[in-house]
Amino acid sequence: MGKEPYKLSTLLTDLIQREDVKIFIDTCSMMKESFDSFLSALIPLLDVNHKKLVIPYSCLQELKKHEDSFKLKKQAKSAIDSLQIISEYIDIRGNEDDCSFADNVFLRVFTQFRTKYNLILIS
Repeated sequence: MGKEPYKLSTLLTDLIQREDVKIFIDTCSMMKESFDSFLSALIPLLDVNHKKLVIPYSCLQELKKHEDSFKLKKQAKSAIDSLQIISEYIDIRGNEDDCSFADNVFLRVFTQFRTKYNLILIS
């Protein structure tokens, strides 16, 4: 028997269709074994709704740091490779002046934009 295709929740599917939604993803979610399956389900929705997956620069820095880790190297490399493949569907925000931890960036950004957008954090 083959592996079941990844199915997004109805709530996430409905929210992505809204005009005022921004979708963020954290480092830990990108390093999951199911990340590619998740992207296979998400990318068509992003495409049809003209949306991008927002990734803080600090998350990319975390992935690069994990590439040097014996324990996390494989997952980090896989995440980086996947992001390169879907580059037209991602929006990297921030720069090296941001906090060194993505959690702090999420807190700041979500506090700043919570009244302007519906914000989704995949974590």
